Formats: sequence, structure tokens, C-alpha cells
Amino acid sequence: MVPYDASQWHDLFEAGAESAATLVGLLFIAVSLNLKQILDLPALPPLAARTLGVLLGMLVMSVLVLIPGQSRMALGAELTALGAVLVTAVMVSAARAHFPVTNWQWTIPAILLALASSLPVLVAGVTLLASAGGGLYWAVGALVLGFSISIYNAWILLIEILR
Repeated sequence: MVPYDASQWHDLFEAGAESAATLVGLLFIAVSLNLKQILDLPALPPLAARTLGVLLGMLVMSVLVLIPGQSRMALGAELTALGAVLVTAVMVSAARAHFPVTNWQWTIPAILLALASSLPVLVAGVTLLASAGGGLYWAVGALVLGFSISIYNAWILLIEILR
């Protein structure tokens, strides 16, 4: 039952927490270096906020998994709640940044990326509660997608904005 036993995942989520905390610092540097350019483009402050939310979500998710001695049901409930908050927050942020839609070419990928980085946390929680469907493997997906999307967004906020 490795997918449903958090004690088996300690090292991975410890590295995830450390990485998320480090990337939060990188994001703050990117935003502070290019603050004027970010504030001049209406879609970029919400992008920075979504990216910060994803990183903080991964940090909180990792910390929750690392809590010693908690039951599978408690962790499942915590991840389900965190996932619901993350999905709601990123969808509201993406909607605010892109609606009314002026260009579907930018809106659809922004919404899909927002969901890709947060929905696996919700699924991890639900599957932990059900003891079926993947459990913490979904949380690994959240880490991989969250880090990938956050690094991509940080690149936009740090480098691409200057082109």
C-alpha cells in the first residue's frame, strides 16, 4: 500500500518542500527585478500571483505529507481541502486575468496550466480517502507539474518580459 502510506514518501516530499521554498525566493527576485514591467502588463500580476500560489501550495502539500503519525484519512482530508482551495484560487486568478476573452489562444493555455498544477493535489486527497486510484502518486504529479509550470512562469517574469 505504498501509494497510501505517507511514511514511505518522506524523502521525496522533504525535497519538494525545500525546492518549493527556494523557488518562492526566486519568484520574489524575478518580480522585484522587473516590477515596473510586470505592473505595466495587466496579465502579469495575476500570473505572478498564480505562480506564487502554486509554489506555496506545493510547499504546504509537502509539509502536510511530512506530518508524522497522521492517518491516511486525515492526510486525505487535508489534501482534498488544499486542492479545492488551490483549484478555486488559480481558476479565479486565470479568469480575472483573461476574461472577457480577447484572445482564446492565450486564455485556454493559461487555464489549462492553472488546473494542471493544482488539480492533482485535489485528486491525491480524494484517492487517499478512497484508498484507490493512485494516492500520493498524484501528489508527485502535482510536484512535477507545479515545478515545471512555476519555473516556466518565473522565466517569463524574469527574462521574457524584457524582450
